Amino acid sequence: MTTPPLLDFSITRESKVSWFDTRQLAATAMKSLAATIVGPMTGRREIMAALAPAVEEIPEYTPDSTGALWLDYIADTGDGWNATHSVMWLAGRDALALSPNGDPTPQPIPSSGFQEGIPSIDGAIPLPHGKVLILGGDQVYPTASAANYKARFSDVMRSARSWQQPARDLFAIPGNHDWYDGLTNFIRLFCQTGDSRRWFGAWRSKQRRSYFTIKLPYNWWLWGLDLALEDDLDPPQLEYFVCQARLLQPGDCVILCVPSPGWLKQDSGNKQFTKLDIILNLITGKDGKSGKSVPVILTGDLHYYARHEAHLANGLRHFIICGGGGAFGLGTTQTPSSVQVNNYDAKPAEAKLRQSFPDKQQSIHARRGVFGFPLVNKAFSALLGGIQMVMFWLFSSPLTPVAADQLCDGDFSANWIARNMYTPFNTDGLWSIFTLAFFHLGSPGILITLAIVLAAFGSFAVSGKQHGGRSSVALAIGCLHGLSQCALGITSVWMVSHVAWMFLGGSVLVKVSILLLSFLQISILGGVLFAVYLFLTHKFLGMHDQEVFSAQGIEQFKSFLRIKIAPEGLSIYPIGLSNPAREWVLAPEVRQTSVTSSITGAVTHQIQAPKGCARIFDPASPLIPHLIEPPIRVEGSVRTKGDRDTA
Repeated sequence: MTTPPLLDFSITRESKVSWFDTRQLAATAMKSLAATIVGPMTGRREIMAALAPAVEEIPEYTPDSTGALWLDYIADTGDGWNATHSVMWLAGRDALALSPNGDPTPQPIPSSGFQEGIPSIDGAIPLPHGKVLILGGDQVYPTASAANYKARFSDVMRSARSWQQPARDLFAIPGNHDWYDGLTNFIRLFCQTGDSRRWFGAWRSKQRRSYFTIKLPYNWWLWGLDLALEDDLDPPQLEYFVCQARLLQPGDCVILCVPSPGWLKQDSGNKQFTKLDIILNLITGKDGKSGKSVPVILTGDLHYYARHEAHLANGLRHFIICGGGGAFGLGTTQTPSSVQVNNYDAKPAEAKLRQSFPDKQQSIHARRGVFGFPLVNKAFSALLGGIQMVMFWLFSSPLTPVAADQLCDGDFSANWIARNMYTPFNTDGLWSIFTLAFFHLGSPGILITLAIVLAAFGSFAVSGKQHGGRSSVALAIGCLHGLSQCALGITSVWMVSHVAWMFLGGSVLVKVSILLLSFLQISILGGVLFAVYLFLTHKFLGMHDQEVFSAQGIEQFKSFLRIKIAPEGLSIYPIGLSNPAREWVLAPEVRQTSVTSSITGAVTHQIQAPKGCARIFDPASPLIPHLIEPPIRVEGSVRTKGDRDTA
């Protein structure tokens, strides 16, 4: 037997994104600003449209030998290795076997890197892998750089499923994070043609633009839209879908994939005409009577699973959010139980929440984890301490000299610390310190610094206000939080000063000790206060829904969709994974020649794997997915039924 040749390559395992890391916050903010201002002016989509052939071939798929076509849908990937690789590892297997009643079902780890097959588990239903993988946006976090795409996306895909024959196809739409570089790297990865098409393990990209149309069997279609960072549809994209709409026949059904759930952002009872409505009207007509329908809309962006359904004038429509591909877990405490959606010429319809993962109780429990903020976000907590030390330095510069007879021998200088030593260690002494601080507000340096601090905390609060909330209220709460942080700093220095003086007296070490101990205490307590602020504003005011969970970097509550298209219609299997793997081992035939670590926590493995090996890393123990809810059934088109009845 001929031994397959060995392939040498590297796989980088990135740690999860630290969303409150100070450098990360600055970099993401700058990228977001650049994408918002410069991105729309770069004309990436217009360039792609100009380079497209006059007649574009539409990818078309036919059923397999069983009469069905399987698709996978995954959104919001490319964060940390554990979560993203766990989801991709499940999606990469030949098939999954899951309990139909939703019980968690451990998936066997294949003993060979070359052969897998369909798992045989008593009472479980087999779900074959998708011939096509649809990526629903935000393929990489936190910003769309070439390095991030490789380590947080491409390497993960290659490790999860490195080989398959025939290969699987891949289509992707960009989310806002993919747009942070003006879509440059997204186009390089997903929109090449011919032999330049990129491989991601066993998946190969098949699209020419950042949006696409796929023709599916039994009169089903799938449209992927690029709606990120634009107030209006770009003309080439609109023209493209106008042409695609002309190909639809009465009885055809379209699955729409969009980058964000716009239906959650519409004001109740206020009928707004959106970009999504423009596309919907191309398919169904403005009155919904074209005979073509959009029974399913898929999206990510929010990192959980939630399904709303609405009875519209032309039938039932499912609104499915499935953003559990690997990014930090987001709770569903603020997912509305019902939303108003446009219903053609009729009054808005009510879309009711049917299922969510995590559920409300799991989300409430997860929210409490924010109290570990200073342990998870050490750099940000240290930043809070550093800001307070700057304030302390300004306070320590007196407005007027202090008379020598007011100080004892051995005191340091006429400064705020020296005065601090002689205030009583009680509430009156603490009040006197705040009084002293108040009189220092006449200093321009303190006023400017305080204004910057309050503006920063106020802006943060406004950015995290609940949809529809009042900016003025959020601004006031943010400024109050900023003042609380300043008060905490003053109190901390006062307490540390007294304790240090009791133990060290007039020693030359006392001043250094006060500085170091104050910084340490303020950093810890400032982080705790920040956590309390996030928790209370989220619980009682609905603010900071993203931040209260992103601050924890929650790896739990992952999800993706496995979709079956058959003559009788569409079946959507929502697959949940409560806990990703945290320990990984090399697949049986794979060897590691070297491993290096970086200061950021990334680990790069130099790998040797035989050609044809399907996996690089396996979980150390079986992953245990489950069905989030019973399969969602959508009947086939009328034309499909008629053809079947005639046959």
